[in-house]
Amino acid sequence: MARFNDIIPILEDSPGLRVPAARIARRLGVSTRTVRNYVSAANRRYGNVVTSTRAGYSLDTEAWERAGATGRRAPRPGDGPVERLAHLLRLLMTTSSGLSVFGLAEELCVSESTIESDLTRARVLLAHSGLRITRTGETVRMEGEEVAQRRLMRGLLTKAAASRRQVIDVEEVARQLDEPTLPGLRQRMISVLGDVDLVVNDRTADELVAHIAVMVERVRAGHTITWLSGASGQAVLRPMSQAVATLVEEQFGIHLPDQEITYLALLLLEKAAPAHPEGRPRPEVQAFLEPRYVRLVSDIVSRVNDNYLIDLSDERFISFLALHVRRLVDRACQHTAVPVPAGQSVKNTHPLVHELAVFIAQQVERSTGVEVAEDEIGFLAFHVGGRLLSMHERDDQVDVTLVLPRYYDAGDVFRQAVEGVLAGRGRVGRVVADLDEVDGADEAGAGSTDAGNDGSGAGWPVGASRTVRGRGTDLVVVAGTARPFSRLSARPRRRQPRPAVVRTGVLPSHEDLERVRSAVADVAAGRRRLEVASWLAAVMDPSLFLRVEGGGQRDDVLPVMAQALVSRAAAGEGFLEQVMERERLSSTAFASGAALPHTIEMTAARSAVMVCLARQPVDWDGTPVRLVALLCLSEDSRTTFGDVFDNLVHALLDKEVVTRLAASTSYDELVQTVLEVV
Repeated sequence: MARFNDIIPILEDSPGLRVPAARIARRLGVSTRTVRNYVSAANRRYGNVVTSTRAGYSLDTEAWERAGATGRRAPRPGDGPVERLAHLLRLLMTTSSGLSVFGLAEELCVSESTIESDLTRARVLLAHSGLRITRTGETVRMEGEEVAQRRLMRGLLTKAAASRRQVIDVEEVARQLDEPTLPGLRQRMISVLGDVDLVVNDRTADELVAHIAVMVERVRAGHTITWLSGASGQAVLRPMSQAVATLVEEQFGIHLPDQEITYLALLLLEKAAPAHPEGRPRPEVQAFLEPRYVRLVSDIVSRVNDNYLIDLSDERFISFLALHVRRLVDRACQHTAVPVPAGQSVKNTHPLVHELAVFIAQQVERSTGVEVAEDEIGFLAFHVGGRLLSMHERDDQVDVTLVLPRYYDAGDVFRQAVEGVLAGRGRVGRVVADLDEVDGADEAGAGSTDAGNDGSGAGWPVGASRTVRGRGTDLVVVAGTARPFSRLSARPRRRQPRPAVVRTGVLPSHEDLERVRSAVADVAAGRRRLEVASWLAAVMDPSLFLRVEGGGQRDDVLPVMAQALVSRAAAGEGFLEQVMERERLSSTAFASGAALPHTIEMTAARSAVMVCLARQPVDWDGTPVRLVALLCLSEDSRTTFGDVFDNLVHALLDKEVVTRLAASTSYDELVQTVLEVV
């Protein structure tokens, strides 16, 4: 079948003339739309060598000569043994009649003995692929199922890109296959999938494009699929795979037999997802969601709630996670894993999310018998994070009370301005007319909230409160000249922190709003520091403080620390094994020099923290650490674990903080340093 390079000889045969698109299309046996795609591809590859008008296309011979192009495939960079082996395997896959060892040596510009060595390495590489290399005299050929050959070809195409960027590089695949139109397929495919109610993420979109690229290459070479395992029962996906097949046929000018369309259906089943999986009664959705995985994930979500008091239950979330777990188990059974792209791990940025993903991974292992790779935990964290962050978006916000005069719609304008700068960190909880009303709230401690318009000013926001008794606030923003807690000294008050106050004009300036934004950030940070300090004060103990010389291994330190907690009746006899199980799934060490080992489930007798400081770094599964805080968690930690764990990890990610803590020479000095840095 024609490739985009095939238009060049046609145009060279008519120098200085315009060749109509219809004539080129007839010569190549493609549509005029495909001709336009070929022209665009040639110009992208060689640099505007084909010009076009309404009359047709012509070759700019000077530009063509400058490009130094020949119409053949561009040379591939690198001629080392790895690149040569990959090229050798691709050559063997292109022919069923076999290739001569002498011909291979000549084409690859190496000796025959080098080819013999490469063939030996190739046989080792293919040992577990379902493919084999056979030889008759000097002729060698590759034998095996078409699906296995495509799997090998796809791996050869994407391996280099994946090793560099940890994701499939569609541009690199296009370059190797001489398919410059390939990158444009991605967005068109996403649009087509959307039309049939399917979605793909960035990673799976690139994977699908790579699969399709290999399919096109093989079909063009006359290698089509004749039999597929698991193809029965996929008729319900035929409309979806047919839509993608039509796109592929239009873009690449090929015809896909029925088995290839079925192959596309299986690819969609593996890579795509229904846009609305919560609508499970529909047959096409049921094809993606296996009931056993929906039940498994529902059970795991229930256990998350039992262990962390975090309710992730949501039909849409469970459906997407069940689909992901099914694919995770499939990959684990094949001993493959998808690497998390560099810089996208949430282990440091969202520790609680990562911890929940570790818990889910453990439950999947227990229920299915597979081993979940750490990279897979990273992708589980992406699922959990989206659900968790949306759930707790309001819970973590600073509560702001506005004190402003009731004057027509000035209150609306002021509130909108303040809400505009809160940026998800805070929310306006109430609006009052006098700061003393906020003062009264702290004194009363409980009571009712009166809401509504009292008639004192037009446009007062519905739900604004004259009294805020029973509802505390974190920050008060005062517009104008309201009096700050004017009767504070005349009344007894409860012992509790007074909310911070920021004064602004009735019409807030940019500087006013920046001060509000800064105050909200300070309040949020202070609240986090107080949570961590309060929890640590409750669980730390002088008898659970240890200084060691260090220089050993993780397994030298952990047993000593675990035994100290067991001997003080904080943990049971199986505590160390539970901690090591957590370490097996994902190391708790950080590059800052700290480690925070703990169990996955909170089943200890009481919560406690054992701290060990090492003079010389301890090798913690490859990471040198000088500070180890072994957490022993009981059920009473469930209500505070999430916030405290997040904030504690963020503090220990700072290398300077860890260095200061590790330098403590006594328990009292450690506590003092904790209070200073936390």
